[in-house]
Amino acid sequence: DSVWAVIGTVDGANTHIAIRVALKTELPVMNVADTDPTLVETKIPWIFRNIADDRQMAYTIAYHAYKERHFRRVAILRADNRYGRFGVGEFRAASVRLRNPAPMEINYEIAYSHLNPEFTVQIDRLKRIDPDAVVLWADAEPGGHLVKRIREAGLDMPVFACDRVLHPRFLEIAGEAAEGVIAAAPFNPDADIPGLADFRERYEASYDEKPTVYAAHAYDGAWMVLRAIREAGLNRYRIRDALAGMRSYGGVTGQIVMDDVHSDRGPVTMAT
Repeated sequence: DSVWAVIGTVDGANTHIAIRVALKTELPVMNVADTDPTLVETKIPWIFRNIADDRQMAYTIAYHAYKERHFRRVAILRADNRYGRFGVGEFRAASVRLRNPAPMEINYEIAYSHLNPEFTVQIDRLKRIDPDAVVLWADAEPGGHLVKRIREAGLDMPVFACDRVLHPRFLEIAGEAAEGVIAAAPFNPDADIPGLADFRERYEASYDEKPTVYAAHAYDGAWMVLRAIREAGLNRYRIRDALAGMRSYGGVTGQIVMDDVHSDRGPVTMAT
């Protein structure tokens, strides 16, 4: 009862439940991490998202792969969970619209370390199809193992990945195999954005590591909520209305542009 707003949420499945709780309790929620494109389709008026979703990032990868690199046969390799299904769904649909349907969609088990630690099934299927490129939708740790196995198998096709591989754990596991992997990114951590260099310096001084995508968006989300509270006072309904009226916000992640369902539609970038 003493909470005025929530900053957070993590995964698509959990967040879909959380926003229904927010609807019942009438509590503003600032989502700074979940990129599920279907999240805001419910149009629950208490949820706000200040990070680009998988739809924007999948479209960016599709344009780069098909229009700029002129690939025709791009296979999909994804986690067998909600994040994987909904994330690559946008890429799959974009591939069809661009007249290059994916030749194969391969899943890997979430419990891969117990069931298939070498990803033998996935690598064998990739060898058989021999695609021009691969789109990988995975968390940092399995993503690192998969890229390493792909290269060890002698497959040298380009790998395009989701933003979750932008993490030290991915680089640690994949090692040299990570070289050349291209990932969609919700923002550019090296861009000339007001306040970003100062934020990065203070974050590294506090935590002895570089800020991740989620750290930066959490920082911006916290300030967006604080700004709404300063404008509205300690009243959940007025805080919600202040957030709904915040159609743009200049943060350390760049210009956050909110659409009619309160989700960031600012530009995304790509990282190598």
